[in-house]
Amino acid sequence: MAARFTTGELAALKIIADEVRARGVCELHVDAIAARAGVSASTVRNARRTAERQGYLSVEERRRQGQRNDTNRLTITDPSWQAWIKKGQRSEGGGFKTLKPTDKKILSILKPCAHEKANKGYRDQRTASSGPPHPRF
Repeated sequence: MAARFTTGELAALKIIADEVRARGVCELHVDAIAARAGVSASTVRNARRTAERQGYLSVEERRRQGQRNDTNRLTITDPSWQAWIKKGQRSEGGGFKTLKPTDKKILSILKPCAHEKANKGYRDQRTASSGPPHPRF
């Protein structure tokens, strides 16, 4: 499957697959998928159209008369892609520790490090004038 898409299109399809894994269907706007994947909206549209033509996705257009249309509902129809998504689900309590951010109060209390003081002194010495500049020949 991956050989039929560009790297950008694969990134967009990965965002769609993540959304399908989390919610069962993908109802994200094209611009939201593009922003998450780091590609343009036209790349997302191309990936969606190609995947639909290849039979990987089904697209349900949700038109509303006299109003803005709802976002399209994307469903993964390819059995091998569905199995890949199911296999890739992470169980709770996986192999990563939860990160605890540094308390900002501690950062405001800390004094500058010794190397910062040394660099500041070095900069002050360089900018101080020590006489007329040397002529260049």
